[in-house]
Amino acid sequence: TAGDRVSVCVKFSDVRDTATGPLVAHPYLAAFDRATGAWISSVDPDLDGTVWDLVVVDTKRIVAGQFTTVNGQPNTTGVAMLDAATGAVDPNWRVNLTLTGSTRWPLARTLDIEGGKLYIGGNFTRMAGSDGVERCVGQIGRVDLSTGIVDTTFRPQFDGIIFDIDATIDRVYVAGNFLYVNGTFSIGIGILFPSDGSLVPGLEPWVRTSISNTRRSYQQAILAVGEQVWQVGSEHNRQAYRKSDYGLIRSWVSNPYGDGQAVAELNGIVYTGSHANGNTLLYRDAYRWPELTGATSSKPVRWMAAFD
Repeated sequence: TAGDRVSVCVKFSDVRDTATGPLVAHPYLAAFDRATGAWISSVDPDLDGTVWDLVVVDTKRIVAGQFTTVNGQPNTTGVAMLDAATGAVDPNWRVNLTLTGSTRWPLARTLDIEGGKLYIGGNFTRMAGSDGVERCVGQIGRVDLSTGIVDTTFRPQFDGIIFDIDATIDRVYVAGNFLYVNGTFSIGIGILFPSDGSLVPGLEPWVRTSISNTRRSYQQAILAVGEQVWQVGSEHNRQAYRKSDYGLIRSWVSNPYGDGQAVAELNGIVYTGSHANGNTLLYRDAYRWPELTGATSSKPVRWMAAFD
């Protein structure tokens, strides 16, 4: 949301202006009036794939996803800067992604801005900035927000897909479906120094909700909130940690459904989204599913939950 507009990006093919209006072909990205909910049809970028994330930069929108081109413009694979009013591609700012050794399109799954830098994470092995110079990366990269030039001082290496990034002034928190970061076993969560992308040493390992199945320990989203860090992900978990040493503060597990998929904070309340539906209960202090180890109480939950 920015000003009087709300931008929506996800995998969709059509837009309906009102509850009873006709469907109009308008895939992947749309804008709506914040006050009335009316569709703003003049924002009309031509994308050939899903938009996974979007950030606001003044009168521009930077979009990330699994597309190869925007408005037919060159060097817009995975990431593009668009005019908020029209959806036109910025003529001077470019970031282009490549995925080598695969027939899949490169994927930019998440964006985050911190200190004049744009962090990009997903599934890609090379990145070119506005200067056109292509550089090898390990599923994550950082560019100058104003110029689009790749920052070569930040060079972490992940061996799997990155789902979420939360960059702060002193740490970069990364969640995803990976096993190793910079060659070190760091399953699902990577906590990096923003100076060069090296791992922050001395932190406790996070409390995994799946021990027997390594690949089921991926994490979907992560968010720093003051002196806490919240993360959600596979095996139905929502967890809060101390920033200082990454010691567990509290954990919740939903049953029978509900991998954590999103986390946000507003006015001291942390909101988590999941696919918890039906007769699902959220078990406080549980840290393992389906055993619900450590549970002290339970409450009904559906789709969203809010925590102090």
